[in-house]
Amino acid sequence: MDALIEMGGSGKVSEVLDKVFAKLRDRLKPKDLEKLASGTTVRWKNKAQWERQRLKSEGYLRTDSPRGIWEITDRGRDLYKSSKERDFP
Repeated sequence: MDALIEMGGSGKVSEVLDKVFAKLRDRLKPKDLEKLASGTTVRWKNKAQWERQRLKSEGYLRTDSPRGIWEITDRGRDLYKSSKERDFP
């Protein structure tokens, strides 16, 4: 959610994933950068898409965003804020 918050709360999938990659680049393992057996998607991007689905189902990302756009909800902003407060009292 950091990437979306930094982008003002919404963004095109490719831009969000670019920002996520920039944040995770140093923590990704070589296997994370490999394509899946389908040959169309890189492993870490696939995991990010599944995480998006989870966040949507839990109400942290909007379910009615236009195709190709990820948007955070107020509930997602609250979660982000509370997690940052726990990290930095």
